[in-house]
Amino acid sequence: MSTTAKGPLAPVLNAAIYGERNRGSGGVVFCNHEKKIIQYMLISEFEAEEFRDKLGDILSEEGNEYYFVVEEIDRSMHIWKIPRNNITEDMLSLPA
Repeated sequence: MSTTAKGPLAPVLNAAIYGERNRGSGGVVFCNHEKKIIQYMLISEFEAEEFRDKLGDILSEEGNEYYFVVEEIDRSMHIWKIPRNNITEDMLSLPA
């Protein structure tokens, strides 16, 4: 059985759900709307060491409670989070 998110956050949630399933935990969803990129990235795939360290700290503290999203806007990185327990059934579609 496959789980697919729907609604306005669907691309982000799908990237998080399938990214963790296929690549393992220890990653975030990276978004760049200008370049039309939404993908799951492991922390090690970010270039800046200081940023990797910051993400590692955040994930080790709250990674079990939240999906984290790194959004690049005008060359600045913004981190936001989605509570895992707030992903309601109406956000998910369970194909037969």
